[in-house]
Amino acid sequence: MIQCILNRTVQKKLFIFCNTVFWVFGLGSLIIGLWSYASKQNYVDLTPSLYGTYSTIGLCVAAGLTVMIISVIGSFGVWTESRLLLLAYTFFVLFLLTIQFVISILALNYHSDIYRHIRYDMEQSLQNHKEVFVSGQITWDQMQTLFHCCGVDGPEDWFGIAKWPNSSYVPDSCCDVIYFSPNSSKENCGKGKENWFSWYYRGCSQVYTDWLFEEIRVVAYISIIFILIEFVLLGLLLLLFQSARLNRMSYNGTHHACNHSKGVSIELPQERLLSNITR
Repeated sequence: MIQCILNRTVQKKLFIFCNTVFWVFGLGSLIIGLWSYASKQNYVDLTPSLYGTYSTIGLCVAAGLTVMIISVIGSFGVWTESRLLLLAYTFFVLFLLTIQFVISILALNYHSDIYRHIRYDMEQSLQNHKEVFVSGQITWDQMQTLFHCCGVDGPEDWFGIAKWPNSSYVPDSCCDVIYFSPNSSKENCGKGKENWFSWYYRGCSQVYTDWLFEEIRVVAYISIIFILIEFVLLGLLLLLFQSARLNRMSYNGTHHACNHSKGVSIELPQERLLSNITR
């Protein structure tokens, strides 16, 4: 019995330690989400609403807060040996595990599908000469200025569009500012091949998709770390439940043996009545 108690004590301390690590990672996820919001606030409007569920800011903050709350519940439940809190902890960890697993699969496996969708939106908006694309949130000038790119695959995509048929022009946002002095203007720099050297030659489709998935991969990797820790915690929790059951069985057996060693016997009501009659 003493060995069982010692093993249970070690298991509880190990669980609380791993749960503390879990809490620290939750805090880290929260900090990453807030840092992402503060450092990339200017780019938030570039994220299409179609992929709002992939927002690193929302997912990191939500995951961080959830993990921190769950960790406190788990540690308190183990410390007080509250079966209700431990069952609630187990349910929330399993739920969180499922969500994070699905997010990791989607984030790492659907890159090509999202890339094709964004590329299609870009091509359609450019051919129809729309100033915005992807659910009406992103303008071409925003895209080309922020990511130093031009067109879908390059400047040639702008040649001969409806706005300037039979002309090899590009929007002024395709011009690199390093080729202009602070006092000069970029106006009409996209018109005329004499300015071709100042144009961005990198297409926007791959650049924008890489930027979008750079954020998504962060969420996927954080989810994978959480999944590994959650498996360890669930394993330790299973050992604690099993240890508690064995501890109760051992206690009942020891208590029964002690009663017999002290000469304590338990008489049934019928036996007690028969003894009184024979007297």
